[in-house]
Amino acid sequence: MKLLKVLEQLNSIEKNSFIKIIETIIDELEKEDLEKYNNIYTILNSSNDSLIKNLDNKQLSQIFQLCKNNYKNKLNEMFGYINSQFDIIVDIITRDGNNIMSRIWFDNLYSNEINNLEIKIKNFTEEFTSETIIETPRTRDYRVYFECIKKAFHNDEENNLDPKITSDEQEILIQLSKSLGLSQVEMKLINYSVISLNRIEIDSLIKELKDCGSIAS
Repeated sequence: MKLLKVLEQLNSIEKNSFIKIIETIIDELEKEDLEKYNNIYTILNSSNDSLIKNLDNKQLSQIFQLCKNNYKNKLNEMFGYINSQFDIIVDIITRDGNNIMSRIWFDNLYSNEINNLEIKIKNFTEEFTSETIIETPRTRDYRVYFECIKKAFHNDEENNLDPKITSDEQEILIQLSKSLGLSQVEMKLINYSVISLNRIEIDSLIKELKDCGSIAS
């Protein structure tokens, strides 16, 4: 019901990015989960127009309920992708707690978040990288994850390529963080201690959120 209320507040242009993701998921379900795919098409065929973009909000909400876990997985992929800063952006939006946020206000929150993170990163990494620190099981875990992030990010430079973390490497790092029992906050601070926390243009951030169907503007 919450999604239905949100959809009722949006126009067709604002819903486009969200609908495109649903369409992609449906295409994937045709190969991966035929039962769910058929259930979705039962809803589509019950309307006068089988195009998703022309469904009413109630029908679109019903389809989302059938594939919401798939949608969640796609967002989790973005959340786990270090280079995107998606985790930082989501933290800002969820903490603000408003349904409506101006571009200027979002820009201010983002700048403040980056400034605060830079301080936290410096203080946190000193706790396990300093030579004067006595190693504990926890600091050892931090160092293991830190070294793995460094290797994954910089190994492309050995082949004269730009440093990056591939999707396969990201999957391994996520599994490693789970095995080490790292929290999302600990992961974030260690990740950005290796990968430069460069400020992204606010319009690029907004576009990223629109493209994944998380906001409308």
